Amino acid sequence: MIHQKSFFCYKLSQRGIGNAVDLVIFVTTAKDVDQWAGIRRVGEDNQGSQRLLKDTRVKAIKRFLTKNIQNTIPVSVIVAFNQGTATFTSKTQDIVGVVQNDLTNGLGDKMDWGELSFQFDDALPPTERPALIVDGQHRVKGMASLDTEDVPVLLVALLDASAQEQAFQFVVINNKSQKVPTDNVKAIIRLIDQEETDLSERLRQAGVNYGKNSAMLGDVNDADNSPFKDLLKWPLTPNNGGFIDLTTIENCIRYIKTQLPIIKEDDETVKEVFLAMWRAIKGHYGELWANNAQELQDIIKSKFMSKVNISALNEYITDKVGNAWLDDKFDLFEMSQIERYCNDVVLRQITKEFWEKEWAYALQDNAVIRNRIKEDITRITQNVKSDKEWYEGLSLVAQM
Repeated sequence: MIHQKSFFCYKLSQRGIGNAVDLVIFVTTAKDVDQWAGIRRVGEDNQGSQRLLKDTRVKAIKRFLTKNIQNTIPVSVIVAFNQGTATFTSKTQDIVGVVQNDLTNGLGDKMDWGELSFQFDDALPPTERPALIVDGQHRVKGMASLDTEDVPVLLVALLDASAQEQAFQFVVINNKSQKVPTDNVKAIIRLIDQEETDLSERLRQAGVNYGKNSAMLGDVNDADNSPFKDLLKWPLTPNNGGFIDLTTIENCIRYIKTQLPIIKEDDETVKEVFLAMWRAIKGHYGELWANNAQELQDIIKSKFMSKVNISALNEYITDKVGNAWLDDKFDLFEMSQIERYCNDVVLRQITKEFWEKEWAYALQDNAVIRNRIKEDITRITQNVKSDKEWYEGLSLVAQM
């Protein structure tokens, strides 16, 4: 079905008329944009410039907005109308005399108020829509996914933009930004928190990292889908009931970033990969898992939940996940596939008896024991595949 759209807007010739593409600025809702603005992604379209859509980032935007009604996204979404797909009609002369102020804010002929009109066929694929998203696809999808409200979004549209111009703008936007230095952020928070003491908590809930306070750790400890929910040893755990050191989780996450460099800059995906792997581990070894500090009185659970064992298991599983992804066994951005792979392929060959038996070496948090754990896990897998006894050739478990 073909739909007609029109928006009251203003057109800006930022470098002067005829020197560059005109910019059209207007407001509509994210759900509306999602209907008529498509995306050309690298790998999906030969003229694509956008990254592939990551579900974890879409969910992060949705979570940011649902955590606190005060949270807003004031950054504009950049879209581009292909050449000849949209028409701007000046309405400035209709407004002159009605509004007493200077309609151009002193910009002379660089600004013009009017109407942007176009049509779209919702039966056509997204790559053939009149406008394409240049920057902000995750913001649009995340805002549009809210069930409770239709969130407005600020749009800056490139009018009559070629594919080359769209690619140029995407590269410039994503390579010219500079992260605010941590010290600056900490100073800002300290000053504002003197008057508004909930800023730090609001930032943490929104998934914003600053200084040594990691929003990722907050999610690991708080998220309902986290196997480590309420297990971290820090003030945010209810009744100070946590028993896993923050450094244990930080080291695990750091290892994932090192071994999976394709996602190392995407904290949301790194976190979700970590949680997916450990959901599989907790589900497979539920009898060995300690759900609170009291259960650590059990020697076997204490061994399984020790820092050195968590680190060793994390490294072993991460290496397996990384190699399987390179072999196209699953999509690294699909957490259900990672969790299923860990369950069905990796963990099913590693018997829980390995941790139930007494070990020949004292449990110490050092590289020697960590490597012995990984080596023994590897040997167990080899033994199972070779129809040998699982404990043959292990260094930690005495031969039986």
